[in-house]
Amino acid sequence: MHANDWLFVILLGGILGMVGQGIRVIAGLPKLNSAVNALPDTTDVKFGDVFDMKQLIVSLIIGFLAGLLAAVSLGLKAEDNIDPKVILGLIAAGYTGADFIEGIVKTFLPKIQAQLKAKALANAQARKARKAQTATAA
Repeated sequence: MHANDWLFVILLGGILGMVGQGIRVIAGLPKLNSAVNALPDTTDVKFGDVFDMKQLIVSLIIGFLAGLLAAVSLGLKAEDNIDPKVILGLIAAGYTGADFIEGIVKTFLPKIQAQLKAKALANAQARKARKAQTATAA
């Protein structure tokens, strides 16, 4: 395949994956709104206070990646006649794939962060010990 063909597959899969993720976001907005409305009036929290635009953008990027991976794995080519079922499949890949990827990240990220934090702490303690050792040697 030529670069143009790859670009087509990447953009088609990515954009349709973002559409699927967008559907997932839209489906979740009423749930978020209900949670905000269920809060006591004394909290004075509004929907805009809890809606996170950064999380939305990251979520759409994850949908793009899920759709891209699905399109590449299907072996789509620019010259192919693309069946509407394939388009719906790529949208579904964005919807479910983003959910899958976010689940993995939420599962493993805290563990990775804890490992990195422990390693950083150990490195800082080792540096401090070396610094103290060189200070007493001088």
